[in-house]
Amino acid sequence: MKLKWQRTVIGGRTAPYDFAAYDGEIGVGRIYRTGTVHSGLRWFWAMNGWGPGITRDGILCNGLAATKAEAVRLVEDTYARCLAKVLLTSRMEAGRCIACTVRSCYQSHDSHRR
Repeated sequence: MKLKWQRTVIGGRTAPYDFAAYDGEIGVGRIYRTGTVHSGLRWFWAMNGWGPGITRDGILCNGLAATKAEAVRLVEDTYARCLAKVLLTSRMEAGRCIACTVRSCYQSHDSHRR
């Protein structure tokens, strides 16, 4: 999944080596270069999206990476896995679809497979 990345702004100032990930207008992740190297790993990454369409159950959502590119990939892959897990769960449950953010959605779960 490709997310939109932009520099993190804290207190009106752009933070160096610090980037935030967005799915549309929703913030879903962050990476930044740490001040120290832990076994060759310099970049901290976190998938911090939340809401009715995201689950983190049993999925590692943060850690360290060797490069910026690897940290970006880990955030994007983790976000995609969290979304996929919710869609799979919604297909197995009866009643209201938890994968749909519309509160009045009571459609057949088969309609979300398209």
